Amino acid sequence: MTTFTCPVVTVTVEPHPNADRLEVARVGGYQLVVAKGAFRSGDTACYLPEGSVLPASLIEELGLVGRLAGSKSNRVKAVRLRGVLSQGLLVALDSPHVHTTPTLGDDLAEQLGVVKWEPPIPVRMQGIVEACTWPSGFDVESWQAHPDLFNVGEPVQVTEKLHGTFCLIGYHPYHGEAAASKSMAGKTRFKLDAPENDFNLYVRAWRTHSDAIRAWSANHGIDLQILGEIVGPKVQDLTYGFTKPTFLAFDVKVSGKFLSPTQAWEMLNSLDIPTVPVVKADTPFDRDTILRLAEQPSAHGRGLREGVVVRPIRPRHDMRAGRVVAKFVNPAYLVRRGGTEHN
Repeated sequence: MTTFTCPVVTVTVEPHPNADRLEVARVGGYQLVVAKGAFRSGDTACYLPEGSVLPASLIEELGLVGRLAGSKSNRVKAVRLRGVLSQGLLVALDSPHVHTTPTLGDDLAEQLGVVKWEPPIPVRMQGIVEACTWPSGFDVESWQAHPDLFNVGEPVQVTEKLHGTFCLIGYHPYHGEAAASKSMAGKTRFKLDAPENDFNLYVRAWRTHSDAIRAWSANHGIDLQILGEIVGPKVQDLTYGFTKPTFLAFDVKVSGKFLSPTQAWEMLNSLDIPTVPVVKADTPFDRDTILRLAEQPSAHGRGLREGVVVRPIRPRHDMRAGRVVAKFVNPAYLVRRGGTEHN
């Protein structure tokens, strides 16, 4: 599960290709546009990622009053500055907001008063819930958080990252049925028999596929979780040509363990559950090629593609990142105007 942090990082600085008074700073796989001379290669600083909400005092210190995103102009969002994508902000460690002597990797979010932006939840994504410790949570980090996560040439599956709302539906022989969103998985689940939830997107997804999931789980005597994205009208600003909210699966867990991409797609096909588009079913990993795939039009409607998700054909774990899976986001998606970001 992705954890929001504002870490102390090492900065690498390069010339800006289109501006004499700006430079490009690199932090892991992320790049930021900064004022020339503000940082030098080898400096340490605090990185504020996209989605950071800053207090007024820090905004004033950084000289960004009225220049950030959101109705209160206090949220960090990806932008293009003189043609170069900039993702996040850097805060010097001699800032008056830093009250300790931090070391590399320290999280300064609390010291700086920075919190993660949480978009408002539309009514159609709310509902009556009940406590539940099953199923578990889920999230996918950007490759930029772990630039060396994949091995060059490693066989991977590449699927399209659709802009919708995460949904988990499943059945457990002892814990029963479940429909959950990203923010509630592992803590609560929607009450499937509550009349108030009749128009809830996640409950409707469960009802569409419940017979197949319940039958498989009961037949095998083990739990089954299907993870996917609900897309279409009244979900997000990108609808991909769908005429109604539609659940598209991208992962399968059996007895708490993720199946390989090949196994997952075989399972989903057998259950007649639609999947997200497969961009490459089995291809050698090459970062430049993956980044180009992320920028191509969507397979649905040929509109804007959010990006792609990459998984090894042979599942494996990383000591830092956990399960090896990452998203490669389309820069055009990050800087689009008027977009929605509901969870």
